[in-house]
Amino acid sequence: MLLVDFASVIVLMISEQNSPEILALKTGLMNQSEEMAMASAVVQTDDCTKPEQEQSQCIRVKRSLEMISGAFYLPKDKTLKPLGEDAHFLYPEKQTIGVADGVGGWAEVGVDSGEFARKLMMNAVIAIRTEPKGTIDPKKILTKAYSKTDQKGASTACILTLSGHNLHAANVGDSGFMVIRHGKVIYRSPIQQHRFNYPFQLGHDYLSECPNSAEELEVSVKSGDVIIAGTDGLFDNLYPREILRAVIEGITQGLMPQNLAQKIAEVALVNSRNREIDTPFSCAARLAGFKRIGGKVDDITVIVVYVV
Repeated sequence: MLLVDFASVIVLMISEQNSPEILALKTGLMNQSEEMAMASAVVQTDDCTKPEQEQSQCIRVKRSLEMISGAFYLPKDKTLKPLGEDAHFLYPEKQTIGVADGVGGWAEVGVDSGEFARKLMMNAVIAIRTEPKGTIDPKKILTKAYSKTDQKGASTACILTLSGHNLHAANVGDSGFMVIRHGKVIYRSPIQQHRFNYPFQLGHDYLSECPNSAEELEVSVKSGDVIIAGTDGLFDNLYPREILRAVIEGITQGLMPQNLAQKIAEVALVNSRNREIDTPFSCAARLAGFKRIGGKVDDITVIVVYVV
């Protein structure tokens, strides 16, 4: 496997940008966007490589880390349902991102769960606005957003925020995230599901969960780490090793987060339409007693975060 010094490459990519990357709030499925902040990376070097007698003059400062984020979304049917059922947001000013996946089963009773997912993410952004940076509690935000979302339907959800050197998350269902460091996957968020293809989901009907069911997660991160968040359209069609391969290739090519997110989403799309390959979804189906091979056609949302 090609070994990549992620920290050095990412710092180089960020510092070579002629202007700060502008990351706008995106709800993924709505024709609404709001510019939240300019995000620029400040590179600080640690020059404490002097002889031991001189090191007393070298002061190490542990600075807070920053998230540089980008996203890409592919609805499964752009013609009949161009908004799909996924939603997401990027809030760089508050170092917070979120993703949601409306449960498609509600379509059987004439309900578009994409509307629930979109409103849930929009309400999460509204809740975040009043919170100081670095003090955001993802589960609290999810609870506030849920209480303001009165649409019919249900949705999985995952909200992540960076505070200092720790990534905090609240996750319901089978959306989620993974952390990559030095060319290896060091963390993958667990899936919450009742049984195969029946994830935990937020909703206001008796079959759905409330935010109290959200699993709270905390992961220590370092400069150079890459965070990949997404819906099950990503994780059902790509194994972690396949995502890792795309990340290594993308960083080696100098791709910024949004471009890397597009690269990963397009690989997942190809797999979702392939009926002859093994995928995480087909593997899980067989373990559950179903005969299945190939990918799963679904909406695909990918969020890529460079930690700097």
